Amino acid sequence: MVKTNTEEIVHLLSARVPRAQEIKLEQQARKSFLDYLASATLADKELAVEKLKQALHYPDQYLIIGQKGNLPVEQAALLNGFTAHYLDFDDVQANFRGHPSVVIFSALLAVSHPTDKIQSLLAAFIQGVELAGHIGQAIHPAHALNGWHSTGTIGTIAAAAAIGVYKKLPEDKFITFLSFAASQASGMMFQEGSDVKPSQAGLAVRNAVAAYQLTESGLTANTDPFNNHNGWLKTIAGIEITASNWGKSWLSPAQIETPGIWFKQNSFCSAAISGYDATRQAYEAGIRISNVTKLIFHYPENGDKALTKTHPLTGQEGKFSIEYIAWRVLENGDISTQDLDNRRIDSKFETVLPKFSRQHDLPNEDKSARPVKLEVIQGENTSYFTVINPKGSPLNPLEETDLEKKLVIGLGDLASNIIQLLSKPKTQLKEIDSLLNYRRYLDCTSKNSQISLAQLS
Repeated sequence: MVKTNTEEIVHLLSARVPRAQEIKLEQQARKSFLDYLASATLADKELAVEKLKQALHYPDQYLIIGQKGNLPVEQAALLNGFTAHYLDFDDVQANFRGHPSVVIFSALLAVSHPTDKIQSLLAAFIQGVELAGHIGQAIHPAHALNGWHSTGTIGTIAAAAAIGVYKKLPEDKFITFLSFAASQASGMMFQEGSDVKPSQAGLAVRNAVAAYQLTESGLTANTDPFNNHNGWLKTIAGIEITASNWGKSWLSPAQIETPGIWFKQNSFCSAAISGYDATRQAYEAGIRISNVTKLIFHYPENGDKALTKTHPLTGQEGKFSIEYIAWRVLENGDISTQDLDNRRIDSKFETVLPKFSRQHDLPNEDKSARPVKLEVIQGENTSYFTVINPKGSPLNPLEETDLEKKLVIGLGDLASNIIQLLSKPKTQLKEIDSLLNYRRYLDCTSKNSQISLAQLS
């Protein structure tokens, strides 16, 4: 009997992976989890995150690992997803064109139990990324060019797939689960530069977790949400698929390896990383915004599609503006986290903005590359700075020690304990949770001490 597309997908997700291959892939997945923890803890004290915590009546919590406390599991998922994506510091996968860790790990943690092992978490993440990459290959670039936010759309389904693997759902229940998730998957790119963009990541996680709960309740759903008549891909992208063909390349190589995962050094859109690197080269060559006549960023067609803010008004909008990022670099030598918060941009930017322009005249033969050529005109002199594979991309990767530094900034001395736990496959989530809660205790103690000192003065 011929399998439906959804049956094929669930079969691929549920198939046993040879342990030798899984160990190799877990090394990559561990980096993503490390980066996820860093991104979440760095954003934990942001004002918008604090507002969401207060709205959910769940203050002073780093990450919600497992079903505990008074916060419903779907709200825990929303909070984790929103927090981890708030700074836009989290990882990216090229075929997915979205942020895998924020949706997948946030969902897995929300439905986990304290005794669950890191090894199981990483194995489920690998499969979630695999499905996200295959769906992304099928519907991009049109999906992104049409204004969809892949972290919200594909991310909901990827998070659900990972939960299904994590919970070892039987195939019939797994199919129902994906059907519930597909009906909730959404997200729009016009929300860039606002709090709704990280909210879409949080909602994707919440929707995946809610789909799991609906499935566990025994409710029924259509058994082929990926059919070629009116299924999810057909409806949202006008695409027909033959999922049986995906088996030929499933984990061969794995999407987590090829095109691989991008990790960020800065908390702005990954589409700006090449332009940032090129601008840094220009600064190191002695170029300053004050001695430039014109700066032209050359991209492939649609290479800057995600950089929607040519004239940003706040630092939060500036995360999606190569003009703003380049200005900060050429003005100060680099861009800081404070430059990218939700305050209004200095009026000086208005005076230099006419110097910037973009052109779309570069070839792009490699989907995993992000080529940019920066043309700098200084009177009669012209200089060029070209970046094909920016720092943090799979072909020019960050070292694991660089990712560890991000965690140190977020967690201080406790980071080394977390890093040590992540290196052990049999580590239980409650061990990480206890360290995060200890950090929360220290933060609360410090906050109370500051209040007391202020009152005394």
